[in-house]
Amino acid sequence: MAATTAISKHHQSAGARFTVLLLGLLFAGPALAHDPGLSVVDLRFKDDQLLAHLTFARPDIGPLLPRSDFLEVKVDGSSAVARQISTQFNSSTALEVWMRFALQSGRCVAIRSPVLGDLALGHRQYLAVRDTNGGLFTQQMLSASNDRIELSLSAVHPASPPFSMFLVHGVEQIFTGYYHLALLFILLLVGGMLRSAQLLSAAIGWWNGHCCIGPKHRFQTTAKKNGASEGI
Repeated sequence: MAATTAISKHHQSAGARFTVLLLGLLFAGPALAHDPGLSVVDLRFKDDQLLAHLTFARPDIGPLLPRSDFLEVKVDGSSAVARQISTQFNSSTALEVWMRFALQSGRCVAIRSPVLGDLALGHRQYLAVRDTNGGLFTQQMLSASNDRIELSLSAVHPASPPFSMFLVHGVEQIFTGYYHLALLFILLLVGGMLRSAQLLSAAIGWWNGHCCIGPKHRFQTTAKKNGASEGI
């Protein structure tokens, strides 16, 4: 009897431990499967300024607010001042951040995202850089261990094409765009033919109505006119 009681208590203890382990796994599952998050940074160089637009999911950035050090910018080692910072939650509850940095003359600009070190482990940040013409210059995926990028200022400020290039290109289009001229000639030819056909049809109609009337028809027409006169 004592042995039976001991075996029963052993099974109950094992069942309790299994239940606790199962509950632990169930509660730990969502934590292990939690998405570390993804944020976006869009940078654009404009004249002597750097315009930044950042987007964060509210659950990711919410616990870290308020803060303003979303980006650090340096030109040849000297910090660039953020002239303007504005934040707003959009309709999808994502936090949007706009920043404007004044850039002094230099050769290299270094951009760092210090907020990555405070976000959840494994958080990624997609960074896109656009030059002064609005074209995509480069793109990179940042993380807490790789939170910066360095760029050449001369490379992100491409020179605008000179007017002479546009002039030469226009002249080439005029003299080498023969297919445009051929299409124009065909349109003029077809249009002229249609116009000529319309004029010819009108002339034939006028000729038939006025110049090609036989003697009998003219006599009948004259008699009708005379009869009408006598009746009057």
